[in-house]
Amino acid sequence: MQNHAGQDGWLVYRPDMDINLPETSEMNGPFKIYIARSFADPREDTLLRKAEAVYPRGALHPQGPTIRGDSSSPLCSQDHTTTLPRWGGCGNDDIEMTDIVTASAVRYYYDLTLLARKNPHLPSGFTALGSSMKYNAGIKFFIDYSHRKDTWHGVYVADLTLKWGFMCGELCGVGFTRNKIVVLDAEGNVLAMYLDAPVNREFWVS
Repeated sequence: MQNHAGQDGWLVYRPDMDINLPETSEMNGPFKIYIARSFADPREDTLLRKAEAVYPRGALHPQGPTIRGDSSSPLCSQDHTTTLPRWGGCGNDDIEMTDIVTASAVRYYYDLTLLARKNPHLPSGFTALGSSMKYNAGIKFFIDYSHRKDTWHGVYVADLTLKWGFMCGELCGVGFTRNKIVVLDAEGNVLAMYLDAPVNREFWVS
């Protein structure tokens, strides 16, 4: 994945800012969920929501800003409908594989986990034996902040990490960890987005 640090490298999909990501720690049983969002006040919460709504401009369809479909679908809806920006693509076991951490992506795995808890026999034909999603997101103010060759002064930095694992048999499963860093100024303008964490190039399949 590329590192996007120019104004033309990203877009803010504002409907993602309205997605509810309930903080929870449900680590018992085969289908685990952990969501933690850290911010100091309501203003920082708004900035964090904006960071969660930042996509690479390449997420848009070449013919216009239309890719992703019904976010309530637990399977590979991104590949069948064209209405929202794309945050990933269809992977192993007919489950989406995240390329970039966004509110839509986090909500997708949250809803998928709830679906598997209700009925492990998924509509794709796979039977979920276990899953684990962990999302950590935080935002902090920095007087000075540097990332590789870039230096910023008086900025807010959001650090988002999503981890997902899914098992459907001894040789059936998939998992990954994805990270995104977003730098915003005091007015909430996005200054930079970084997708250069080594984990963004890795995943596992069994």
